[in-house]
Amino acid sequence: MDKIQTKGQIVLQRKEETHLASFACVKGSFSELESSLSILHQEELAHFNQLKFKKRKFTYLLGRVSARHALSELIGEEALKSLAIGFGVFKFPILKNYRGDQIQLSISHCEDVGMALAFPEAHPLAIDLEKIDHEKTSAMQSMVNDSEMDLLQAFELNEAEKSTLLWTIKESVSKIIRTGLSMDLKMVAVTSIEKKGVYFESKIQNFGQFKVLSFIGKTYVCSISMPKHSEPDMEVFGKKIVSFLE
Repeated sequence: MDKIQTKGQIVLQRKEETHLASFACVKGSFSELESSLSILHQEELAHFNQLKFKKRKFTYLLGRVSARHALSELIGEEALKSLAIGFGVFKFPILKNYRGDQIQLSISHCEDVGMALAFPEAHPLAIDLEKIDHEKTSAMQSMVNDSEMDLLQAFELNEAEKSTLLWTIKESVSKIIRTGLSMDLKMVAVTSIEKKGVYFESKIQNFGQFKVLSFIGKTYVCSISMPKHSEPDMEVFGKKIVSFLE
């Protein structure tokens, strides 16, 4: 069985309304995730079977398994049987065949870890996950300017952590506007970063309607973009994410 490390609901409080989303975090080997093929829709299984390379099959399973567990937290296990997760034109995940209120998904995976969010269309979210890897620092810094790096001087982070943090912030914003890496991440300029308990909160130039919450673990960094006036219940959700990343 896949190792469902943690999952749950996210209460998103706004001034005049409350929204409910959900998340799931999965960690496991390829063989462990293969045992979860039975939870996939037939369309997803057909896509999986046509993939040629094991690595691509693995990342597909990480995304789809974590997404289906997130969905089960939001709409219930029984509602999943007829639902397929497909692709949008920029390769973002889309939920097909659902008869209730419109639900959207955001998926990220890295090595043997998959994370997913399920949320109502009325309240967009997006997630990005990256491994802290010193060998990738230069590539990530190519999308970062000096002023962004300067924002992190006040925090006890090494170069790889700083670069990975900024990269995930930018990529999560590209996902919430549903373009992904088809856009130039230099357009997503981080203007402020503040440490708030277990997470960092960032503001973004050109996309001031959003904020980004970031969690740094020993091995991975996870960033979640959301509308700037939304306040998630961090007491439960935040602690679970931090525990998973550790």
